Amino acid sequence: MTDPKGHMAAFLSTHLTAFSALARVSLGGLPSGTDEALAAAVSALRTDCAAWGIPATDNMIAPRGLDPLAVAYVVLGSGLGTEVIRRKLLAGGIDPLPSYFTNRSGGDWRDLCARLDAIDPESERAIRIVMDTDCCFDIFIRASAISATSTGGFV
Repeated sequence: MTDPKGHMAAFLSTHLTAFSALARVSLGGLPSGTDEALAAAVSALRTDCAAWGIPATDNMIAPRGLDPLAVAYVVLGSGLGTEVIRRKLLAGGIDPLPSYFTNRSGGDWRDLCARLDAIDPESERAIRIVMDTDCCFDIFIRASAISATSTGGFV
């Protein structure tokens, strides 16, 4: 956050690459609104990357199928983090904001938490969700490396 404008291209590219991959790998059954949140994020990021002249990298990662609750956890959780970043960008005088920060819509975090709470933490499903959530975060790490190459940003 010390140089948000200087790192914006890498941020946008990383998120486009990662969210595009997540949109392709869910095993289906995403909690209500998550599909919409993911589609809105990818659409806004494509628009922003085009406006910033950032090369498209949204088809660079093709991971295996992931549990829908793991995908939802990362997608909806990132929306919460994006709101924090949006506020810092506004306070830092970034204007106009990329559309990714202004067109957020999506699923219900509380509903997701209730669904996760209903799963026995010792069950195979819980173990799969944790492992697949790690895979989702790994997708962001891989996307950051790809974006660093395409934008000259940092990893």
